[in-house]
Amino acid sequence: MGRLPARRRKVWSLSEGNVESAVMRLEDRTLLAGNVTAAITGGNLVIQGDDLSNTITIEPTANAGEFKITGTGTTVNGAANVTLGGLTGDIIAQMGDGNDQVQLSTSGTQDVTLPGAIRGEMGEGNNVFKVFTLGASNLKVSGDATFTSGAGNDNYIFQSLGIGSDLTFDANVSVTAGEGTNGTTLETSNINSRVDVGLKLTVKGGSGSDSVQFLAQGNVSTVSVRNAVINPGDGTNEVRLESNADSAVAKVIGSFRYTGGAGADTILLQSNSSAGQVKFGTSTKVKLGGGANTFTMEAPNVAGFAGADGNLSVKAGNDIDQVKLLAAAAGRVSFAGTVKMSLGGGNDTLRLGFVKGVKKTKFNGGSGTNTLTDDGNNQFTIPSVFSGF
Repeated sequence: MGRLPARRRKVWSLSEGNVESAVMRLEDRTLLAGNVTAAITGGNLVIQGDDLSNTITIEPTANAGEFKITGTGTTVNGAANVTLGGLTGDIIAQMGDGNDQVQLSTSGTQDVTLPGAIRGEMGEGNNVFKVFTLGASNLKVSGDATFTSGAGNDNYIFQSLGIGSDLTFDANVSVTAGEGTNGTTLETSNINSRVDVGLKLTVKGGSGSDSVQFLAQGNVSTVSVRNAVINPGDGTNEVRLESNADSAVAKVIGSFRYTGGAGADTILLQSNSSAGQVKFGTSTKVKLGGGANTFTMEAPNVAGFAGADGNLSVKAGNDIDQVKLLAAAAGRVSFAGTVKMSLGGGNDTLRLGFVKGVKKTKFNGGSGTNTLTDDGNNQFTIPSVFSGF
Protein backbone atom coordinates (compact mmCIF):
# COMPACT_ATOMS: atom_id res chain seq x y z
CA MET A 1 0.00 0.00 0.00
CA GLY A 2 1.44 3.35 -1.01
CA ARG A 3 2.22 6.00 1.56
CA LEU A 4 -0.39 8.67 1.92
CA PRO A 5 0.79 12.17 1.18
CA ALA A 6 1.47 14.30 4.26
CA ARG A 7 -1.50 16.40 5.36
CA ARG A 8 -0.91 20.02 4.62
CA ARG A 9 -1.46 22.35 7.55
CA LYS A 10 -3.77 25.18 6.70
CA VAL A 11 -2.37 28.55 7.64
CA TRP A 12 -4.99 31.27 8.19
CA SER A 13 -3.71 34.81 7.96
CA LEU A 14 -5.39 37.90 9.39
CA SER A 15 -5.81 39.92 6.25
CA GLU A 16 -7.61 43.26 6.52
CA GLY A 17 -10.88 41.62 5.51
CA ASN A 18 -10.47 38.77 7.96
CA VAL A 19 -9.67 41.18 10.79
CA GLU A 20 -12.77 43.24 10.02
CA SER A 21 -14.91 40.11 9.91
CA ALA A 22 -13.49 38.83 13.19
CA VAL A 23 -13.99 42.18 14.90
CA MET A 24 -17.59 42.36 13.65
CA ARG A 25 -18.30 38.90 15.01
CA LEU A 26 -16.71 39.85 18.35
CA GLU A 27 -18.70 43.10 18.51
CA ASP A 28 -21.89 41.21 17.78
CA ARG A 29 -21.19 38.91 20.70
CA THR A 30 -20.22 41.84 22.96
CA LEU A 31 -23.25 43.98 22.11
CA LEU A 32 -25.71 41.13 22.48
CA ALA A 33 -27.45 42.09 25.73
CA GLY A 34 -30.55 39.97 25.74
CA ASN A 35 -34.20 40.68 26.39
CA VAL A 36 -36.11 41.50 29.55
CA THR A 37 -39.80 41.00 30.07
CA ALA A 38 -41.95 43.57 31.85
CA ALA A 39 -45.56 43.29 32.98
CA ILE A 40 -47.98 44.62 35.57
CA THR A 41 -49.04 41.59 37.61
CA GLY A 42 -51.37 41.98 40.57
CA GLY A 43 -50.58 45.69 40.65
CA ASN A 44 -46.81 45.02 40.73
CA LEU A 45 -44.39 45.96 37.99
CA VAL A 46 -42.38 42.77 37.46
CA ILE A 47 -39.25 42.89 35.29
CA GLN A 48 -37.33 39.71 34.54
CA GLY A 49 -33.95 39.60 32.86
CA ASP A 50 -31.95 36.77 31.36
CA ASP A 51 -28.37 35.66 31.96
CA LEU A 52 -26.94 38.22 29.56
CA SER A 53 -25.95 41.78 30.46
CA ASN A 54 -29.19 43.78 30.60
CA THR A 55 -29.41 47.57 30.93
CA ILE A 56 -32.78 49.22 31.54
CA THR A 57 -34.24 52.54 32.67
CA ILE A 58 -37.54 52.83 34.54
CA GLU A 59 -39.24 56.24 34.40
CA PRO A 60 -42.70 57.43 35.45
CA THR A 61 -44.80 59.14 32.79
CA ALA A 62 -47.20 62.03 33.29
CA ASN A 63 -49.98 59.53 34.05
CA ALA A 64 -50.38 58.20 37.59
CA GLY A 65 -49.21 54.62 37.97
CA GLU A 66 -47.71 54.48 34.48
CA PHE A 67 -44.05 53.75 33.76
CA LYS A 68 -41.85 53.56 30.69
CA ILE A 69 -39.20 50.85 30.63
CA THR A 70 -36.42 51.42 28.09
CA GLY A 71 -33.56 49.12 27.19
CA THR A 72 -30.06 50.21 26.26
CA GLY A 73 -28.57 47.48 24.09
CA THR A 74 -31.37 45.38 25.54
CA THR A 75 -34.89 44.77 24.28
CA VAL A 76 -37.94 44.98 26.51
CA ASN A 77 -40.69 42.54 25.55
CA GLY A 78 -38.83 42.29 22.24
CA ALA A 79 -38.98 46.04 21.57
CA ALA A 80 -36.85 49.08 22.36
CA ASN A 81 -39.20 50.15 25.15
CA VAL A 82 -42.62 49.53 26.63
CA THR A 83 -45.07 51.67 28.62
CA LEU A 84 -47.20 50.00 31.27
CA GLY A 85 -49.95 51.40 33.48
CA GLY A 86 -51.70 50.25 36.62
CA LEU A 87 -48.90 50.18 39.21
CA THR A 88 -50.46 49.99 42.67
CA GLY A 89 -47.88 47.81 44.41
CA ASP A 90 -44.18 47.02 44.15
CA ILE A 91 -41.46 47.38 41.54
CA ILE A 92 -39.66 44.04 41.27
CA ALA A 93 -36.56 43.61 39.09
CA GLN A 94 -35.28 40.03 38.83
CA MET A 95 -32.32 40.51 36.54
CA GLY A 96 -30.59 37.11 36.57
CA ASP A 97 -26.88 36.64 36.07
CA GLY A 98 -24.75 38.87 33.87
CA ASN A 99 -23.57 42.46 34.23
CA ASP A 100 -26.89 44.22 34.72
CA GLN A 101 -27.78 47.88 35.19
CA VAL A 102 -31.13 49.19 36.42
CA GLN A 103 -31.95 52.88 36.72
CA LEU A 104 -35.11 54.23 38.34
CA SER A 105 -35.43 57.99 38.08
CA THR A 106 -37.65 61.07 38.02
CA SER A 107 -37.01 64.34 36.20
CA GLY A 108 -38.36 67.82 35.53
CA THR A 109 -40.97 68.82 38.09
CA GLN A 110 -42.35 65.34 38.68
CA ASP A 111 -43.56 64.58 42.20
CA VAL A 112 -43.88 60.80 42.35
CA THR A 113 -44.77 58.48 45.22
CA LEU A 114 -44.23 54.78 44.67
CA PRO A 115 -47.07 53.02 46.50
CA GLY A 116 -45.13 49.90 47.47
CA ALA A 117 -41.65 48.47 47.77
CA ILE A 118 -38.65 48.18 45.47
CA ARG A 119 -37.01 44.79 45.11
CA GLY A 120 -33.84 44.38 43.08
CA GLU A 121 -32.57 40.81 42.64
CA MET A 122 -29.41 41.32 40.63
CA GLY A 123 -27.83 37.85 40.50
CA GLU A 124 -24.15 37.24 39.85
CA GLY A 125 -22.04 39.63 37.80
CA ASN A 126 -20.95 43.26 38.02
CA ASN A 127 -24.25 45.00 38.65
CA VAL A 128 -25.54 48.53 39.23
CA PHE A 129 -28.90 49.55 40.67
CA LYS A 130 -29.40 53.30 40.75
CA VAL A 131 -32.33 55.34 42.10
CA PHE A 132 -32.10 59.10 41.52
CA THR A 133 -33.90 62.39 40.99
CA LEU A 134 -33.15 65.05 38.37
CA GLY A 135 -34.30 68.63 37.95
CA ALA A 136 -36.71 69.79 40.64
CA SER A 137 -38.35 66.39 40.88
CA ASN A 138 -39.18 64.41 44.01
CA LEU A 139 -39.36 60.65 44.42
CA LYS A 140 -40.77 58.92 47.48
CA VAL A 141 -40.65 55.15 48.07
CA SER A 142 -43.41 54.11 50.47
CA GLY A 143 -42.31 50.52 51.14
CA ASP A 144 -39.02 48.80 51.86
CA ALA A 145 -36.25 48.93 49.25
CA THR A 146 -34.40 45.59 49.19
CA PHE A 147 -31.43 44.73 46.98
CA THR A 148 -29.54 41.44 46.70
CA SER A 149 -26.71 40.22 44.48
CA GLY A 150 -24.28 37.34 44.15
CA ALA A 151 -20.59 37.22 43.39
CA GLY A 152 -19.27 40.20 41.44
CA ASN A 153 -18.61 43.91 41.87
CA ASP A 154 -21.92 45.57 42.66
CA ASN A 155 -22.91 49.19 43.21
CA TYR A 156 -26.11 50.55 44.72
CA ILE A 157 -26.49 54.29 44.26
CA PHE A 158 -29.18 56.58 45.67
CA GLN A 159 -28.88 60.19 44.55
CA SER A 160 -30.64 63.53 44.55
CA LEU A 161 -29.07 65.42 41.65
CA GLY A 162 -31.36 68.40 41.04
CA ILE A 163 -31.77 71.75 42.78
CA GLY A 164 -34.26 71.33 45.61
CA SER A 165 -35.01 67.72 44.68
CA ASP A 166 -35.73 65.01 47.24
CA LEU A 167 -35.24 61.25 47.23
CA THR A 168 -37.08 59.79 50.21
CA PHE A 169 -37.32 56.22 51.44
CA ASP A 170 -40.13 56.19 53.99
CA ALA A 171 -39.24 52.71 55.28
CA ASN A 172 -36.09 50.54 55.20
CA VAL A 173 -33.28 50.21 52.68
CA SER A 174 -31.44 46.87 52.69
CA VAL A 175 -28.42 45.86 50.59
CA THR A 176 -27.02 42.31 50.68
CA ALA A 177 -24.06 41.91 48.33
CA GLY A 178 -21.95 38.84 47.63
CA GLU A 179 -18.24 38.34 47.17
CA GLY A 180 -16.48 41.15 45.34
CA THR A 181 -15.86 44.89 45.57
CA ASN A 182 -19.23 46.39 46.45
CA GLY A 183 -20.43 49.92 47.12
CA THR A 184 -23.50 51.58 48.60
CA THR A 185 -23.71 55.34 48.08
CA LEU A 186 -26.20 57.97 49.25
CA GLU A 187 -25.43 61.31 47.65
CA THR A 188 -26.70 64.83 47.13
CA SER A 189 -25.05 67.00 44.50
CA ASN A 190 -27.04 70.22 44.26
CA ILE A 191 -28.44 73.09 46.32
CA ASN A 192 -31.11 72.14 48.88
CA SER A 193 -31.26 68.54 47.69
CA ARG A 194 -31.99 65.68 50.09
CA VAL A 195 -31.64 61.92 50.40
CA ASP A 196 -33.47 60.45 53.39
CA VAL A 197 -33.89 56.93 54.76
CA GLY A 198 -36.82 57.08 57.17
CA LEU A 199 -36.25 53.88 59.14
CA LYS A 200 -33.10 51.77 58.78
CA LEU A 201 -30.27 51.27 56.31
CA THR A 202 -28.81 47.75 56.43
CA VAL A 203 -25.72 46.77 54.42
CA LYS A 204 -24.15 43.30 54.39
CA GLY A 205 -21.07 42.41 52.36
CA GLY A 206 -18.97 39.36 51.57
CA SER A 207 -15.25 38.72 51.78
CA GLY A 208 -14.27 41.48 49.34
CA SER A 209 -13.78 45.20 49.82
CA ASP A 210 -17.04 46.98 50.62
CA SER A 211 -17.81 50.68 51.03
CA VAL A 212 -20.74 52.70 52.33
CA GLN A 213 -20.75 56.42 51.61
CA PHE A 214 -22.96 59.32 52.74
CA LEU A 215 -21.86 62.23 50.53
CA ALA A 216 -23.42 65.69 50.94
CA GLN A 217 -22.04 67.45 47.86
CA GLY A 218 -24.47 70.35 47.32
CA ASN A 219 -24.75 73.57 49.32
CA VAL A 220 -27.33 73.27 52.12
CA SER A 221 -28.00 69.67 51.10
CA THR A 222 -28.64 66.76 53.46
CA VAL A 223 -28.00 63.02 53.48
CA SER A 224 -29.89 61.59 56.43
CA VAL A 225 -30.44 58.06 57.73
CA ARG A 226 -32.57 57.33 60.78
CA ASN A 227 -30.68 54.15 61.81
CA ALA A 228 -27.89 52.13 60.19
CA VAL A 229 -26.55 48.59 60.59
CA ILE A 230 -23.43 47.79 58.55
CA ASN A 231 -21.74 44.37 58.47
CA PRO A 232 -19.29 44.48 55.56
CA GLY A 233 -17.59 41.15 56.25
CA ASP A 234 -13.91 40.46 55.73
CA GLY A 235 -11.89 42.60 53.38
CA THR A 236 -10.75 46.21 53.24
CA ASN A 237 -13.94 48.08 54.10
CA GLU A 238 -14.89 51.69 54.70
CA VAL A 239 -17.72 53.93 55.84
CA ARG A 240 -17.51 57.61 54.88
CA LEU A 241 -19.71 60.51 55.95
CA GLU A 242 -18.59 63.65 54.13
CA SER A 243 -19.77 67.25 53.87
CA ASN A 244 -18.19 68.67 50.73
CA ALA A 245 -20.25 71.84 50.21
CA ASP A 246 -21.19 74.83 52.35
CA SER A 247 -23.67 73.99 55.14
CA ALA A 248 -24.10 70.46 53.80
CA VAL A 249 -25.01 67.74 56.29
CA ALA A 250 -24.35 63.98 56.32
CA LYS A 251 -25.78 62.28 59.40
CA VAL A 252 -27.22 59.30 61.19
CA ILE A 253 -30.03 60.43 63.48
CA GLY A 254 -30.55 57.44 65.75
CA SER A 255 -28.45 54.31 66.18
CA PHE A 256 -25.40 53.27 64.17
CA ARG A 257 -23.96 49.75 64.40
CA TYR A 258 -20.83 48.61 62.58
CA THR A 259 -19.19 45.19 62.80
CA GLY A 260 -15.98 44.71 60.83
CA GLY A 261 -14.22 41.51 59.88
CA ALA A 262 -10.61 40.41 59.58
CA GLY A 263 -9.53 43.11 57.14
CA ALA A 264 -8.55 46.75 57.53
CA ASP A 265 -11.57 48.96 58.22
CA THR A 266 -11.91 52.72 57.87
CA ILE A 267 -14.57 54.87 59.51
CA LEU A 268 -14.32 58.49 58.37
CA LEU A 269 -16.49 61.47 59.30
CA GLN A 270 -15.11 64.56 57.60
CA SER A 271 -16.53 68.06 57.24
CA ASN A 272 -14.63 69.62 54.36
CA SER A 273 -16.83 72.70 53.96
CA SER A 274 -17.79 75.91 55.69
CA ALA A 275 -20.43 75.19 58.35
CA GLY A 276 -20.72 71.60 57.15
CA GLN A 277 -21.79 68.85 59.54
CA VAL A 278 -21.02 65.13 59.71
CA LYS A 279 -22.30 63.25 62.72
CA PHE A 280 -23.53 60.07 64.28
CA GLY A 281 -26.74 60.02 66.26
CA THR A 282 -28.02 59.09 69.69
CA SER A 283 -26.26 55.70 69.98
CA THR A 284 -23.14 54.56 68.11
CA LYS A 285 -21.30 51.25 68.51
CA VAL A 286 -18.36 50.41 66.26
CA LYS A 287 -16.51 47.07 66.35
CA LEU A 288 -13.55 47.27 64.00
CA GLY A 289 -12.35 43.66 64.28
CA GLY A 290 -8.93 42.46 63.12
CA GLY A 291 -6.75 44.36 60.71
CA ALA A 292 -5.09 47.77 60.75
CA ASN A 293 -8.11 50.00 61.33
CA THR A 294 -8.68 53.75 61.22
CA PHE A 295 -11.37 55.80 62.96
CA THR A 296 -11.43 59.51 62.10
CA MET A 297 -13.67 62.43 63.00
CA GLU A 298 -12.34 65.56 61.38
CA ALA A 299 -13.45 69.13 60.71
CA PRO A 300 -10.55 70.79 58.88
CA ASN A 301 -12.62 73.66 57.45
CA VAL A 302 -14.09 76.87 58.85
CA ALA A 303 -16.90 76.30 61.35
CA GLY A 304 -17.15 72.66 60.34
CA PHE A 305 -18.55 70.08 62.75
CA ALA A 306 -17.89 66.38 63.26
CA GLY A 307 -19.10 64.32 66.18
CA ALA A 308 -21.94 62.41 67.78
CA ASP A 309 -25.22 63.50 69.33
CA GLY A 310 -25.23 60.60 71.81
CA ASN A 311 -23.04 57.88 73.29
CA LEU A 312 -20.12 56.58 71.21
CA SER A 313 -18.30 53.26 71.66
CA VAL A 314 -15.38 52.11 69.49
CA LYS A 315 -13.60 48.75 69.92
CA ALA A 316 -10.65 47.58 67.84
CA GLY A 317 -8.73 44.31 67.58
CA ASN A 318 -5.07 43.49 68.07
CA ASP A 319 -3.54 45.09 65.00
CA ILE A 320 -2.17 48.62 64.54
CA ASP A 321 -5.12 50.99 64.90
CA GLN A 322 -5.33 54.76 64.46
CA VAL A 323 -7.85 57.18 65.94
CA LYS A 324 -7.90 60.85 64.97
CA LEU A 325 -10.30 63.40 66.46
CA LEU A 326 -9.20 66.73 65.05
CA ALA A 327 -10.66 70.07 64.00
CA ALA A 328 -9.41 73.38 62.69
CA ALA A 329 -9.40 76.37 65.03
CA ALA A 330 -12.84 77.54 63.90
CA GLY A 331 -14.28 74.04 63.69
CA ARG A 332 -15.01 71.44 66.30
CA VAL A 333 -15.24 67.75 67.08
CA SER A 334 -17.95 67.45 69.69
CA PHE A 335 -19.61 64.70 71.69
CA ALA A 336 -22.94 65.16 73.45
CA GLY A 337 -22.80 61.76 75.17
CA THR A 338 -20.22 59.45 76.69
CA VAL A 339 -17.19 58.34 74.67
CA LYS A 340 -15.42 55.02 75.19
CA MET A 341 -12.63 53.88 72.87
CA SER A 342 -10.72 50.60 73.37
CA LEU A 343 -7.94 50.08 70.83
CA GLY A 344 -6.89 46.55 71.83
CA GLY A 345 -3.45 45.06 71.24
CA GLY A 346 -0.92 46.42 68.78
CA ASN A 347 0.96 49.70 68.52
CA ASP A 348 -1.92 52.13 68.32
CA THR A 349 -2.08 55.91 67.90
CA LEU A 350 -4.54 58.52 69.20
CA ARG A 351 -4.52 62.16 68.15
CA LEU A 352 -6.76 64.85 69.63
CA GLY A 353 -7.26 68.52 68.86
CA PHE A 354 -10.16 70.97 69.35
CA VAL A 355 -12.32 68.24 70.87
CA LYS A 356 -15.25 69.03 73.14
CA GLY A 357 -16.88 66.51 75.47
CA VAL A 358 -19.57 67.18 78.06
CA LYS A 359 -19.80 63.69 79.59
CA LYS A 360 -17.35 60.94 80.48
CA THR A 361 -14.64 60.19 77.90
CA LYS A 362 -12.32 57.19 78.19
CA PHE A 363 -9.50 56.19 75.85
CA ASN A 364 -7.76 52.83 76.38
CA GLY A 365 -4.79 52.08 74.17
CA GLY A 366 -4.54 48.46 75.31
CA SER A 367 -1.34 46.45 75.14
CA GLY A 368 1.48 47.44 72.83
CA THR A 369 3.53 50.59 72.41
CA ASN A 370 0.86 53.23 71.95
CA THR A 371 1.18 56.91 71.09
CA LEU A 372 -0.98 59.83 72.25
CA THR A 373 -0.66 63.16 70.45
CA ASP A 374 -2.48 66.12 72.01
CA ASP A 375 -2.78 69.07 69.64
CA GLY A 376 -4.39 71.12 72.40
CA ASN A 377 -7.53 73.23 72.70
CA ASN A 378 -9.58 70.30 73.99
CA GLN A 379 -12.47 70.97 76.37
CA PHE A 380 -13.74 68.14 78.55
CA THR A 381 -16.35 69.06 81.15
CA ILE A 382 -15.40 65.88 83.01
CA PRO A 383 -11.63 65.21 82.82
CA SER A 384 -10.92 62.59 80.20
CA VAL A 385 -9.33 59.28 81.23
CA PHE A 386 -6.38 57.94 79.21
CA SER A 387 -4.82 54.52 79.84
CA GLY A 388 -2.26 52.46 77.97
CA PHE A 389 -0.51 55.48 76.44
